[in-house]
Amino acid sequence: MKLLRLLAHYLGAARPFSVIVLATVYVIVACHVLQIVPNGLLQVLEGYVYNQRVRFLPPKPQIDPIVIVDIDEASLAQLGRWPWTRFRLAALINQLFDQYEIHTLGLDVLLAEPESESADAALAAAIEGRRVVAAYHFAYPTKGLAASPSQTAEAQQGAALKSPVKDLPLQVVSSTLPESDLSLEVLRDRYSFPVQAKSSPGILERFLQVSADAGHINPQLDDDGVTRRVPALVSYSQGLYTSLSIAVVRTAIGGAAMQADQINHRVPGAAIEWIELVNPRQSVWIPVDRELMMQIPFKGPPGSFRYVSAVDVLKGQADPALLKDKIVFLGTSASGLFDLRNTPVSTVFPGVEIHANAVSAILNQQLLHKPAWTDAWQLIVLALVMFASLIVMGYATPVLALAGLILILVAIVGLNLYWWQEKFWVVPLAPTLFGIVAGVGAALLERWVSAFRQSKRVEGTFARYVPKEVARRLARDPDRDLMKARQHQLTIMFTDIAGFTGLARKLPPEQIAQLLREVLTPLSATIHEHQGTIDKYIGDAIMAFWGAPLEVEKSEQRALDAAMMMISRLSALQESLKARELPRIAIGIGIHSGLAYVGDMGSSFRSTYTAIGDNVNLAARVEGLTRFYGVGILVTETVMKACETTYLFRFVDRVVVKGYDSAVSIYEPLAVLESLSPAQRSHYDAWIADWEEAHALYREGDWEEARLAMLRLIAHPHLGGGAKAFLRRIDSLEAEPPTRGWDGIWTMDEK
Repeated sequence: MKLLRLLAHYLGAARPFSVIVLATVYVIVACHVLQIVPNGLLQVLEGYVYNQRVRFLPPKPQIDPIVIVDIDEASLAQLGRWPWTRFRLAALINQLFDQYEIHTLGLDVLLAEPESESADAALAAAIEGRRVVAAYHFAYPTKGLAASPSQTAEAQQGAALKSPVKDLPLQVVSSTLPESDLSLEVLRDRYSFPVQAKSSPGILERFLQVSADAGHINPQLDDDGVTRRVPALVSYSQGLYTSLSIAVVRTAIGGAAMQADQINHRVPGAAIEWIELVNPRQSVWIPVDRELMMQIPFKGPPGSFRYVSAVDVLKGQADPALLKDKIVFLGTSASGLFDLRNTPVSTVFPGVEIHANAVSAILNQQLLHKPAWTDAWQLIVLALVMFASLIVMGYATPVLALAGLILILVAIVGLNLYWWQEKFWVVPLAPTLFGIVAGVGAALLERWVSAFRQSKRVEGTFARYVPKEVARRLARDPDRDLMKARQHQLTIMFTDIAGFTGLARKLPPEQIAQLLREVLTPLSATIHEHQGTIDKYIGDAIMAFWGAPLEVEKSEQRALDAAMMMISRLSALQESLKARELPRIAIGIGIHSGLAYVGDMGSSFRSTYTAIGDNVNLAARVEGLTRFYGVGILVTETVMKACETTYLFRFVDRVVVKGYDSAVSIYEPLAVLESLSPAQRSHYDAWIADWEEAHALYREGDWEEARLAMLRLIAHPHLGGGAKAFLRRIDSLEAEPPTRGWDGIWTMDEK
């Protein structure tokens, strides 16, 4: 219930325009995927995406035992135009088997009509007893898919009574078809719809009787005229007839029985997802889609297989090593014989090489496969992305939403390409991408335009109440409540003008105001330059922090860089003050890092964006210690550790500040390590060692030695102020010795 209420809350923030656009696009895509209302644009887009995957993600290279004997232009020029006499075809077959010792021959040549008794007898004699696979073709009534067996029973019963060669010319009456490979009964109650043929001239019966096997050579043109698939099985009469490529594989492995998948057949309505060739030695799996088509993974452009000219074979000039024990296809690449196809890899692709690609993919188990779950996958992914976008777009900035959209698209495309390359799964991509880009993109664009219009209004409204950085962030992300108090990891800085109260008594108010402006302006600019947020001005003091509302990397480093620059800029200001006979200005800066609450604080009458918490108070206390130790900047141990690789620090003391129970170690940053020459570093190390030696004596309770050590430092231009403070502290400790277990920690009574 909690989850449902949370989802309802987020969905309640969705814009009506976004809901309408996403719902409309989803319906369009769903109707296309389920083929209720096919969308021409999506078909074109998917065809394009499919072609690109075929081109750029070919199957992994394999050693193919496939060669194409090509009735090419050279063969036609030397041996005469097509059709050749069957004496020549017989001689070519004899040459291939006797001289070149090929393994299996697939004839991509139709043998439906007789030539002469002697010519036909010669060709039959060349075929007989050899692994030769003949070809035939079907005529389709119209473009489309066959209905399921239960829907076409009456029509097929009528077709079964007719001879497949009825109404054909007299000379081909002796032509026929081989026995069907599977009965249409295998389709009963299955969600598979093979192409249904109208008629076939078949194969001349005498050639069919002597051939080892036979298969159809019908390609399958998609709506855009591209051949991407080959019907593994075509429905005709009461049977299903296999393709030439499958018949060649079946012959090459020594003959095999064919069966439809045996896993899904008990599931009512399940599609046939593969057919299987089974013989005692091996099984060959051939994945098919719901139209019983094989998706061909083209190895590459035309010429990806070895071609041998037919005239070279007949003359005995071909390389025997190219043909021995190979599966050979006899076909043509000659443009005049009209066996060139439009494929994803070329608009002029020899039909015989399509068969070669199919056989290669079957033998290497690289056939592409469109699993039955792809429709559900597309609709579920699209629904989830759209649903998530309704939630995210209500709260994320347009930039983040766009970044998320791009990541989702990259993930979907990446997964799709992985499936294609490694699993050989053909999962439609265009409908999903179109739905996401069109639906989510339109909704995102509307929100982006709306956010842009609102940003100026938001910035103008909030700039009066919060620091400029907060107003700008709110303008970029107006739907996010950045004013709400939240816990942040902050680096907090307090800076104060030393002796300002006494100075204010000596100068007139207008001069004090001018002096404050001259001092606070460069200090504030420095904080902004280092990505800090100025919380407030407290008289002559500035409170600033890093880490909210904008997250800042290395916030301690930025705060300390700002503090060092503030000291430098103040030094440059001293000459101007001296020229106007104004007193020298000194500031103290305290920096601490820790968790604090940041947000809109105050009352219903007045509020401000500020930070509160123990760590804020501690930073203020550290700033107060700068006057006690006579230094410009003090930082806590957390800041020191974050910056110790960049800055040289001096340990100053370990104290318990007013209002706290635990001790804190304080340090003074001296210089940027990279800026120090060896001599300068040696100088700093020397007087750091002097200080640490004096402080060690102080911690040990050796008051006399500690006093002497501090007295030696009292004239030091940098350590003198701290030495004086410790001398007063030593006098106090001698008067009232500390309890047993003294560890050098001093409790401060003043802020």
